Amino acid sequence: MSSPRAKSMCLRLLLLLGLLAGLALLPTLSSPILAEGGDQQVGWQSSLQTSGTLPSLQLRKTGPSAILATWVINYTIKVTNNTGSTMARIDVVDTLPAGQRFVSADQGGVRSGNKVRWTVRDLPAGATRTLHLRIGDGSSYVRYRITNRVRATSGVYSASAQWSTWILPNK
Repeated sequence: MSSPRAKSMCLRLLLLLGLLAGLALLPTLSSPILAEGGDQQVGWQSSLQTSGTLPSLQLRKTGPSAILATWVINYTIKVTNNTGSTMARIDVVDTLPAGQRFVSADQGGVRSGNKVRWTVRDLPAGATRTLHLRIGDGSSYVRYRITNRVRATSGVYSASAQWSTWILPNK
């Protein structure tokens, strides 16, 4: 059981954090992003989100929860500018999971090694840009899970997201 002094210190710390968050001095705390209609965590947003008052760069990633081996996996990546002003350049980098091959990327996405890179230019405040990535599963006859990760940065803002997909045997 906690002592009254420990409870008091914890309460003071929570009040202080609340005050600092209200002053926008903690813009780098993380909050989870959940998939719509499910409880699978798709990623983490690297900005504190309170009633929409703090500026942030938001990144969401979706894809299939399961797919048969040897099929192509389609991912959708959404980059949203919640900073209140136009962002001139946002760098988006997706790291391909081991054993997966690049198939295609739209919006100027370019593969280099195991990474796919996009440059999103002139994204107005409140706007969202949607990117698509297609990767192929290496032929496999065992069930396993892959996690595909993406990160976006622009100046002091950054965000990351991920999506996990089960690869199921095709036979």
